[in-house]
Amino acid sequence: AQKRWAGQAVSTERQLETALGNALRSSLETHAQHLHKSEESMAEAGRQQWQQAIAALERTTAALTAQQAELQQQGRVMREAVDATGRVMQLEDALNRNLAALSGNHNFEQTLMSLSAAVNLLGARLSQPATAPRRVDLRTNRPTGNAA
Repeated sequence: AQKRWAGQAVSTERQLETALGNALRSSLETHAQHLHKSEESMAEAGRQQWQQAIAALERTTAALTAQQAELQQQGRVMREAVDATGRVMQLEDALNRNLAALSGNHNFEQTLMSLSAAVNLLGARLSQPATAPRRVDLRTNRPTGNAA
């Protein structure tokens, strides 16, 4: 009985060892498959997040480029406005000098009206969009002894 008991124990031990080995192997394979699937899904999620981040950076870069171009355009417009203001101030000074020179003239009222019309004409031309700078020459072609 003892021999039989020992043989049964050895046989049972082998069967248990085989069953546990198969169960552990099966469990490890299943676990490995789940880990592999989990790793793939996490990698895909990471790729999608990086693609979204790259797309957002590309949109931001495009917006910044557009803003930079707009700021450059506004800078050019401001520079042109400052230049035009300088030219208007020069014209105003010239008109003031001419008015001072004409103050003793007999035709002062008529000259003043002509100068007023010239100022209105200059104002109208300055209010038009600047396509190309134009030079306005207020001097007459006939030589006179007085200014204007």
